[in-house]
Amino acid sequence: MTLTVSVIPASSNAGQATIRHLLKDEIAVRGFYRNTSKAPHEFHESPLFTATQGDVQDAASLKFEGSDVVFYVPPPIYDGTDLGEFATNAANNIKGALQKANVRRLVLLSAPGAQHSSGIGILKINHISDEILKQSVPEVFIMRPFYFYEDWASQIPTLKEDPSTITSVYSPLDFKVPMVSIKDVGLYAARSVTGPPPATSPHIFKLYGPKAYSALDVRDAIARAINRDVGIKEITPDKLREHTAALVPESIVDDIVGITTATLPGGTLQDEFEPRQGVDEIGEITLEDAFLEVFGELKG
Repeated sequence: MTLTVSVIPASSNAGQATIRHLLKDEIAVRGFYRNTSKAPHEFHESPLFTATQGDVQDAASLKFEGSDVVFYVPPPIYDGTDLGEFATNAANNIKGALQKANVRRLVLLSAPGAQHSSGIGILKINHISDEILKQSVPEVFIMRPFYFYEDWASQIPTLKEDPSTITSVYSPLDFKVPMVSIKDVGLYAARSVTGPPPATSPHIFKLYGPKAYSALDVRDAIARAINRDVGIKEITPDKLREHTAALVPESIVDDIVGITTATLPGGTLQDEFEPRQGVDEIGEITLEDAFLEVFGELKG
């Protein structure tokens, strides 16, 4: 019997990376989108892929019947809606749909530190989702990856300028932070989908890259990827709120500042920086390899 997996929202970076691995492994995938026209052409090329309309805020649209496994990526919200209210409603809708469809396994994307109810900024979305869903079905995997290498692509606009620069909220600049490739996230999510049942449920594990990197390491890796010098601007903690307010809606400024602060020296997440042997996972893709692809278009 062919395994059928529902991915929601399938438009998320983690959702897309996971779908690629599942289709490669010849697993049938139902990708849930608020707008099915957003499904990439590459997915439609596979007869195992189906784009399905569904919204985590609309319980009636979440039809998981026929799915053996669901991979859920709790989405953020940027329109001023209360984050806690949004995450609670979404997770309860997912839980109801899972149980109505008698889904056997849930793979849930979370984040390091999500076990805390406060002091983690926007990651409270993950805390709420974890608490509501950790016992929703017989088999639950909760994956907590660190910062994605690929998120540094947001620096491309200033890298196109002369001189090329990046900005880092990681301060001091030599402070090393665990990071991981979204491709490894997709790989380990797919393994959680298809692997044996967990010894105990929920099975919670963190996902690391091969090593931690500082902002200086990031700058140097980008410089090598684009074959030219790159400058770096440090955002010290006293300037963090001002910097963040210029980039995101006011409604989530404090939540973004909160997660950044939790990652800095002495922050809530620093206790999460070392993997637990036999529990946590370590991906294979290095920052340098990821950046060759992320910043390849800028190579001089």
